Amino acid sequence: MPADYRPNGMAMWDTWYIEHQGSAHAYYLQRLSPGSTRSPADADWLGHAISDNLLQWRECPLALGPGEAGTLDELQPWTGCVIEHDGTFYLYYTMRSTRGNGFGQHIGLATSHDLYHWERFSGNPVISPDPRWYISHDSPLPRNVLDCRDLIVIRHPEKDGWLGFYAARVPAEEEAETAVIATVWTKDLVHWEHLPPAFAPRKYACIEVPDVFSLDGRWYMTCLTGTAYGNRGIFSDPSVLRGTMYAVADKREGPYDEFNDDNVLVGGTHYVGYSCRSLVFEGDRYGFYTQPTTDGHDTLSPPMHMIADSQGHLRFAYSPKTSEWREATLVTPVQPPQVSQLPHTQRIWPLPAGRWTLDNAIYHGQSRTGWQVADLGIGARNVEIEVSTTIHTGVAAGVVYRPDVSQTSSEGDLVFLLDADEQCVLATRLPDYVEQHRRRYTVQLGQAYHLRICVRPPRFEVYLDDVLVIQSATKFPENTTASVGLFVDRAVVELSNLSIYGLYDHQTVETSAASTVG
Repeated sequence: MPADYRPNGMAMWDTWYIEHQGSAHAYYLQRLSPGSTRSPADADWLGHAISDNLLQWRECPLALGPGEAGTLDELQPWTGCVIEHDGTFYLYYTMRSTRGNGFGQHIGLATSHDLYHWERFSGNPVISPDPRWYISHDSPLPRNVLDCRDLIVIRHPEKDGWLGFYAARVPAEEEAETAVIATVWTKDLVHWEHLPPAFAPRKYACIEVPDVFSLDGRWYMTCLTGTAYGNRGIFSDPSVLRGTMYAVADKREGPYDEFNDDNVLVGGTHYVGYSCRSLVFEGDRYGFYTQPTTDGHDTLSPPMHMIADSQGHLRFAYSPKTSEWREATLVTPVQPPQVSQLPHTQRIWPLPAGRWTLDNAIYHGQSRTGWQVADLGIGARNVEIEVSTTIHTGVAAGVVYRPDVSQTSSEGDLVFLLDADEQCVLATRLPDYVEQHRRRYTVQLGQAYHLRICVRPPRFEVYLDDVLVIQSATKFPENTTASVGLFVDRAVVELSNLSIYGLYDHQTVETSAASTVG
């Protein structure tokens, strides 16, 4: 049962979706993965996959490739969207050419009656920036930079038409003041009229891959950004350097604004999820993001519920759909295992650093001056862990993924912890606490938190009270037996209601796929 989908011989990136007749269709950008035997020409086409449950995806024939040489879309098509109207499917995509050093962009259209065979619209491009509002082809930025890409389209019933949103720029003195999300409107899905920007934050060097949807009475816009685009200090959480931010509005056309204290949907540092889009499937809205990996085999994320908390903050939440990946129940709350060993905190001095006991199905951990792992001796390479975690006094508690149970020290263990001193959730390597993945979070003493960890090497996710807090990837040793442990650091803690599930092997299965449309 393969998951963490990626196309055969490819790594994937920006992805968008449409539901049709009970199935979800994904379209995406792709590139050759390391060691691929596929034709390099395939990487210039938009990929296509289909799923009946959002968990297992089947690769379909390639969807749309570059246009003819010398045209405005002679290069690989980039991100867009697909919508349906009166039995016709409209695929909007970013047109790219060698003109203007490859920076010149337009938005093109292709149509289909089956989601598999696409015909370019003869009147392309259908959208080019209007100079009344945006940086246009008549007056680009230095080096011919012009943004006109990543269109997302939604219905606007009050106006009997559709609104579109795409990544654009406006004139400004500094780069980070130029990036906006443009607004366009149409009655017929072919002829578009430009409106003022829906989102003009004036602080991002680049915002792209927008998504727009309603949830709990608010309208939300998500956008990909990061410090690597050219400016820093742009996220509400200073631990985040790259990811997807969000803004809110009272009406679908905006204007969209960020909460002062919160603008991160998913983000982090190393190999963090990015490029989010969503769809409604079986009555619920699900979001996906691209998962970078350490080996260049970037994949699609698991399905995530899109939710808003009581303050309106947008979040990804654990989807019960992923419980279908469970292959075996290894530990239940009514029969927790005894601690099998207390690994040394380092390899040189085999000295104890803390104490653990099991009483009435509750693990009690204590340490005054250092940290201590309690190895339970049970686990799996692909594993899901649930546990209720309470820090009564002190600093930190959490769960440990031990990739090699034969190790007598904690060297190389991956710890997922709540830190009441630093007020954060942290995933990091023992014993040096390097390669840190950190998110700011209020951790209160005496309060029980439901901690859920999903590890599918090389990826992992950390949920707190079933809200996604950290997602990333790291390197794991091969051909070792893994186990689960508990963690205490200068604290008195309780961990209870422990469940451990072995998951199916989530390494992507390489299956053959047609190189051209069949």
